[in-house]
Amino acid sequence: TELASHPRWNLHQARFSPDATWVAFHTTNSPNGRQVYAVATSERTPVTSQSWVPIVTDHGCHPNWSTDGSLVYHFSFRDGAFCPWVQRVDPATKRPLGPPRPVLHLHDARLRAASGAAATNDVQGAYFYFTATESTGHIWLLER
Repeated sequence: TELASHPRWNLHQARFSPDATWVAFHTTNSPNGRQVYAVATSERTPVTSQSWVPIVTDHGCHPNWSTDGSLVYHFSFRDGAFCPWVQRVDPATKRPLGPPRPVLHLHDARLRAASGAAATNDVQGAYFYFTATESTGHIWLLER
């Protein structure tokens, strides 16, 4: 059964809430635009985008629920780097409660959260897991 679709946007990374009554996903509104929405699984016909619950509207991708469904973890460029953030949501409506807050700032050029197709995350128990990349560089001076 199709739950959600959009005529122009792609929908990605659908994740069921712990009680399986909601699905969070991110959209690709434009080449650089990503937003996180949720839809109730009780709907038996496709939910129109006007009925989607907006959770992250500035920039968010790769949503994942906390184990109790009260938080939505996601990645965002809102502070200039690709960092994991968390948004508290109302237990019943899944509407955002307050502003998102950073989980971890990854602004170091050496250690970053993986982005694009390599970006992954998961919440298990009290732990947030994500894929990180590390890069180093050296400058050498060679004698003639």
